[in-house]
Amino acid sequence: MKTPMGEIAATKKKIGMMFFHKLALNDGNKATEEWWYGDPATMLGQIGKLPKEFGPVRPATDKGLDGAPIVIVAADDAKEKANVEAIKKLNEAFNAHKPADQIAAFADDAVQSDQAGPSDTKGKKAIEPGLKMFHTIFPDGKIAVEAVAVGDYVIQTGTFSGTHKGPLGKASQAKVEMAFAEVNELKDGKIVKMWRFRNALALAAKLGLMKPAGDKAGDKPADKPADKKPEPAPTKE
Repeated sequence: MKTPMGEIAATKKKIGMMFFHKLALNDGNKATEEWWYGDPATMLGQIGKLPKEFGPVRPATDKGLDGAPIVIVAADDAKEKANVEAIKKLNEAFNAHKPADQIAAFADDAVQSDQAGPSDTKGKKAIEPGLKMFHTIFPDGKIAVEAVAVGDYVIQTGTFSGTHKGPLGKASQAKVEMAFAEVNELKDGKIVKMWRFRNALALAAKLGLMKPAGDKAGDKPADKPADKKPEPAPTKE
């Protein structure tokens, strides 16, 4: 397998990871735009080719969202509009760097399932420290998103931007721009589960937290990963 970070020989190991896929369709049911979000670091970790300094990744799985497949058609009703407003307040709290207001959007037993992380974070109290830490790492961090409500879910895609000022390795002062997607399930106006999709490998390379991965010490990356955007831009067909 040829990658920008070197060529990787077949390992015969199983991979299994969740990813986010979004399509825009025209009146003829033809795709006009496509978005795909996934984490290459998770895949590399599952096949044993991720540098040790990166840390653990999620084990291979063949399961998706609980109860999948799920087919939902938006109703554009009062509940969906209220759910969008709840997520809008969460996003505004993020941009205002107010983690206490962010955590208020979660139910006490909420689950945060970041697919670029090694495991889920369960419970509001367990989620809150991560929110606070993120604002310390990127004190000027901002997000710009587009959100749509479908039944009990609010789905959003967007871009995070900020400056790395620590503590996540040595503060590099690097300017970061990272695309991401989230699926939020709400009940009674509170988030009960959040699935997040992002490219942790590109972020780690941008911040200088890892070396290129390859089968040999002499492998040379075709391009500098840090010069590339963390997520591929939407492709049009």
